Amino acid sequence: MAMMYSNFMPSFGLAGYSTDSLFSGYNNQLKNFSSNYLGRNYIDNYTGVNRLSSSSNDAFTPSYTPTRISTYSNSDNSYDNSTTLVAPNEHARLWGDPHIDDADGGKYDFQHEGIFSLLEDKGLSVNGNLEKSEDGKSTYMTEAGLVVNGKQVHIDTDGTVTLGTGANAYELEDGETRQLGKGSYITRDGDLVRVGNSEYKLEFQTNQDDNGNAYINLDAYTKDGGVYLDGMNPTGLLGETFDKGSTARTKPKLDPSDYERDSLFAYDQPDGTDPGNCDGNPFFGTFG
Repeated sequence: MAMMYSNFMPSFGLAGYSTDSLFSGYNNQLKNFSSNYLGRNYIDNYTGVNRLSSSSNDAFTPSYTPTRISTYSNSDNSYDNSTTLVAPNEHARLWGDPHIDDADGGKYDFQHEGIFSLLEDKGLSVNGNLEKSEDGKSTYMTEAGLVVNGKQVHIDTDGTVTLGTGANAYELEDGETRQLGKGSYITRDGDLVRVGNSEYKLEFQTNQDDNGNAYINLDAYTKDGGVYLDGMNPTGLLGETFDKGSTARTKPKLDPSDYERDSLFAYDQPDGTDPGNCDGNPFFGTFG
């Protein structure tokens, strides 16, 4: 196997890639991924495919962090490592009654009732149910519904985390971590729930105001590879702030009704892609 790598590596021209992180036929998979999955000449290269992330933020569970990407040119079989990442290492937040802090420093309130899209990307959909408090003075997120690679996750204000529905429903225990497929995971630590994949780390925190109203805060962090590794830009109230620009928003990009959903597990991705359909990506499915 080592001899195969020694012949393979020079064709990539990727200095610093260890031989144990690549595999036979990788070059062809990358080319096929570029043309068939994304429909353009774009390729993700992971430094150390089998390496666990060692960042403090991800130390709680196995996580694989993309640290380098390249574009492939059919014309001269070369790779360009200067590709601009989209929104790497950014933070957006929905909290309180509720306030939104966007990834570029903007702040505004979103005090509407209903179920709204907070973040949608390939393989991931996050909705929040916003309800009025008993005194009618505030609006809080009282439920979060996720679809992660086709798997449903429900988070409630009492700390209950349910995976799946019906007869297949399973309650995540405190201190437990479960894999959600294609490198995604969920872990519970008391009233803190973390969900992550190759692009995001999400933290759902249960809180209570002075009047006893329980609610959920959501912190969304992007990783150092940014949000465009899968060829799709995110949408949703928080997702839309992870973009190439640096404009701080003082209101949503669209009308509030455009973010509204029929249920906690409904999604409306712009290209019609099912959040559970990432099978065309050779990098997903390896780390589950």
